[in-house]
Amino acid sequence: GIRSASLIHRETNIPLSTIYHNIDKLKESGSLKHRGENGRPRPLGGKEKKAIGQYIRNNNEITLNEIKENSSKMHQKSVSTSTISRHLHEYGYKYVLPQSTHMLTSDEK
Repeated sequence: GIRSASLIHRETNIPLSTIYHNIDKLKESGSLKHRGENGRPRPLGGKEKKAIGQYIRNNNEITLNEIKENSSKMHQKSVSTSTISRHLHEYGYKYVLPQSTHMLTSDEK
């Protein structure tokens, strides 16, 4: 293969700076793979997601605020109710049981 950066540049029209950057990357890591872990970290990790599913399986009448409180106690990490709601929606939890209400008496009817 071609080993000269200037020849690669002429053949492919890839900027020389990109070619030099990739050559340095190859020398350091032996690969051109993206190293990952860039960008903003996810608010819910694997353990937190698993715990939320377990809370619901144990008590299907649990509220978002209760899940939030349990999660912050267990994982020392505060997560908003909207984040939990989004997670539940992504995992197919669509239906919510209504909170129990008291039965109307004959006077209240």
